[in-house]
Amino acid sequence: LMASFILVSDVKHFKSMWKIKVSIMCLWKKYSAAAGLTIEMVLIDSNDHKIHATVKKENANQFDPFFLQGGSSILINFTVNHSLGSQRTTTNYHEILDGSLDQNYLIGSDDHHPIGLWGSFPTIVNDTIQARGQQSLVIVLKFAKINFLERYTNFYK
Repeated sequence: LMASFILVSDVKHFKSMWKIKVSIMCLWKKYSAAAGLTIEMVLIDSNDHKIHATVKKENANQFDPFFLQGGSSILINFTVNHSLGSQRTTTNYHEILDGSLDQNYLIGSDDHHPIGLWGSFPTIVNDTIQARGQQSLVIVLKFAKINFLERYTNFYK
């Protein structure tokens, strides 16, 4: 018999015999030429410890029906790797803002800061603002990727 559930904060990269019970805070599918189609999730345990999880392309179709954003899952016998790439989770929001932490992180924060939107999002936000009438509007972005505007300075000229 396997031991009872452990906390997300107790998983380590040197073994694969884990058993955790988590809720799926956020779930999305990502495609890249290098990794193929993957299922990406931010998981949270009963003590509010979070971890970013990836279901690799070899297993994505098999496990896709079992994962639902907002749902709970028991995960058994999985591996943990160091987080690399452009979508890593962190709680160090202030370190990202002051530039001392790598900018390629997913973040969660109660802070309020100006943002830039790309793709279809500016139109959606503008339409929502126009339709609100006299009501107040609060926009909350969770798991947004940070890019610094210096990269886009030519866009504004």
